[in-house]
Amino acid sequence: MTAHTYTLLNAKKASKAGFEFLLSTLKDHASEPGIKRVDEILSLLVVAEGYRREQLDYLDRTHPDRIVGGISGFLDLVRRSKESERAYHQTLELLNKKLSRYRWAAEITGDIDGFRSELHPVGSSKGEWELVEPFMVAALLRVMDKPGEISRFCRCSDCHQWFYAARGHQHFCGDVCRRRHEAQNPAFKEKRRVYMRERYRPLQRQLEERSVTIANRTNQTKGGK
Repeated sequence: MTAHTYTLLNAKKASKAGFEFLLSTLKDHASEPGIKRVDEILSLLVVAEGYRREQLDYLDRTHPDRIVGGISGFLDLVRRSKESERAYHQTLELLNKKLSRYRWAAEITGDIDGFRSELHPVGSSKGEWELVEPFMVAALLRVMDKPGEISRFCRCSDCHQWFYAARGHQHFCGDVCRRRHEAQNPAFKEKRRVYMRERYRPLQRQLEERSVTIANRTNQTKGGK
């Protein structure tokens, strides 16, 4: 699928969804231990969602009307489905192990317009980002309440930073990264070499020859006066 990369739209989408602070913190403070842990949890959540979708795909493909390859094809699908299911539960187990370090106290506030819930970290904090860390994790866990939403968090294939996908399946956080990545692609380089050899350089020679011809004509005209 062709990637749609609209950096401004991504930023607006992320801001509207409330993820602008989370993404900017992951990018600007990546070396902080607490932020590294948030990064790991986000990575595991995305991987878990990938396995979940894979399970749905295998379930659909094992339907009698969609089986390809007869019995051998069916058995191969069952084997791969079991491997995916095992990897899915292993990912969830690792996630729960990493989440076990966090403790929150819930508080409900409200007025005539409705109720609001807040989570406050429990325990002492060793630094600024260790205080922010549990709130970021809580925000990611709330994302999981919306099926498929966590899959919008992607790593850019060029700069490897997290971004919030505006639509479809995107590989790059913006046009700059996309162009830089494509410039390193062997097929792109070969296409550029062919263009330079067959189109650009011949055109440049034509322009140079034309300039020389015009200059000669001008000199001849001046000399004849």
